[in-house]
Amino acid sequence: MFCGAVQPSIAEQAPENELKTAFIFNFIQFVDWSSKGAPSGAVLSLCVTTNSPLASALATLRNRQVNGKTLAVLNWPDEPWRRCNVIVADAADRSRLIAGRKHFADNPVLIIGTDADINREGVMIGMELVGSRIVFDIDANMAQQAGLTISSRLLKLARRVQ
Repeated sequence: MFCGAVQPSIAEQAPENELKTAFIFNFIQFVDWSSKGAPSGAVLSLCVTTNSPLASALATLRNRQVNGKTLAVLNWPDEPWRRCNVIVADAADRSRLIAGRKHFADNPVLIIGTDADINREGVMIGMELVGSRIVFDIDANMAQQAGLTISSRLLKLARRVQ
């Protein structure tokens, strides 16, 4: 069972980036893209910048299966916006994220923030380390506007839901 926060004993056993990657993988499994049309083809593209602290951990998700689709991990923003179904952003991606808002508003792209600074910029799922726990907040309204549906099972586990 996926949980909204990791207990300190577990957090001490695994590096933060690996824990955040596990959360991201679980988040993706609880999102439905079908209200605006599911991503075409058999691939679900997760985009992250190569200088992200999570880039190498997220690369381990490549070719994993998510709801019948194969997960691809792409370098964002080298890939065209239209190829990203999921964007994982941190504070260093702030200007890129703001510049892409117009695109994101019209396309079903799940935006996941990985620290408190980027989470203030309007992400759908924002996670951060608080003490020794990873917690997350969900902006269900923003996700719905983008044509995404977040499972009630995930919403129940969030620290806050808007």
